[in-house]
Parts: sequence; C-alpha cells; structure tokens
Amino acid sequence: LKTSIKFWHDRGGALDEETIRELEEAGVQFENRGKKCKTSTKDVCTFEDYPDEAAVTKFKDVPSYKRMCVCIIKNDYLCKYMGFAPTKAEAMRRSAAIEKYKNFTMSHGECVALGCIAAAYISWKKDILSMEEYYEIRDMFVPFYLPITVEGIDPQEVLTLTKSDKKKDGDHIKFVLLKKIGKAVIDTTVTDEEILAAIKEIYFDEEAND
Repeated sequence: LKTSIKFWHDRGGALDEETIRELEEAGVQFENRGKKCKTSTKDVCTFEDYPDEAAVTKFKDVPSYKRMCVCIIKNDYLCKYMGFAPTKAEAMRRSAAIEKYKNFTMSHGECVALGCIAAAYISWKKDILSMEEYYEIRDMFVPFYLPITVEGIDPQEVLTLTKSDKKKDGDHIKFVLLKKIGKAVIDTTVTDEEILAAIKEIYFDEEAND
C-alpha cells in the first residue's frame, strides 16, 4: 500500500483522455501533469489522496482501495491487479524455484498448515507463546491428516524466496504471530535467523535422521 500510494503521489501513471474525463466527472481529485513525451497518447496523472473507488470504465488503470481489496480476495500476492510487476531478479528467482519444485505435490491447505506451525514456532522462540501452546498448535494438525514436516526443500532457498514476498513493510516482512491461541499480532521484527530456524523446524531431513 505504501509503495502504491507513493508511486501515484510522486510519479503518477499514464491515463487516456476518456479515463481522465470520467475522473473529472466523478469529482475525483488528481493532477494532470501532461504527456511524458511528444509521441505519448496518454497524460501522466498523480493523486494527492488515494480514492476509495474510481467510478471509471477502465478502473484497473486508476489506483483505489477497491483494487487493493480485489488483490486480497484473489490472493494476488504479486499485486498484479495493483499494477505491480516483479523485478527481473525476482522473476528469475521465481522461475528457478518453479522449475526446481515443479514436482512439488503439497496442496495449498497443507502448505498453510506448515506455515501456521512455523509462525507458532517463531512466536514460541520470541517468548510470546509458551512451549506447551506451540506443541498443541503443531499437534492439532495430525488428526486432520495435515503435515507437520516437509521433505525435499532447501531451507536457505526458502528463506530467500520468503524475503522476496510482497507483503513487506520496507525491508521487513510482516508476520502474523501469536501471543496466545486465538490472539494474533502483526510483527515486523522477525530476523533471518528466526525465519531460518522455523523453516528447519518443519523441514524433515531424511539423511540427518538416518
């Protein structure tokens, strides 16, 4: 959100004449800075305030909290619906990971279960959740036939991919941790060492256990 607001406030985006006219008719406050170059057919527009909704035909071209809500509903973690695109390095890293784990067979729900366990582990190690509560959370997945460990991953690589997540506050990743069962908090102080320790907690290394 901060990145998008800053972009549309400082740099702005290119909008066509029809969209600009519709924004004016709808009473949306914005500044038309004109064309970026002589060959451009669109004007660069900036927004002082992020509108709740832009009642225009091409609403995907205009920033709004409605577009943000659509990203959340669609689980659009790359925020493509907001107009974001991964950097070249992020795209290459993602492609390499997809190729490496193309035979990965865990479902989304199974991965969510592992994520819950990892987050609970971090909460325990940060002394905001008791050891007993951590193991209660971990073990509750077993009766539902959900995994509590995963094989065939590279913990360091998972850490690197986690740090490229769009759900960040500056250089910090937003984690949902637990103060107790049923009481969640957002934490941006989780270190690389804590993330890596949590990944290793759910990682089952068959060779190390022989």
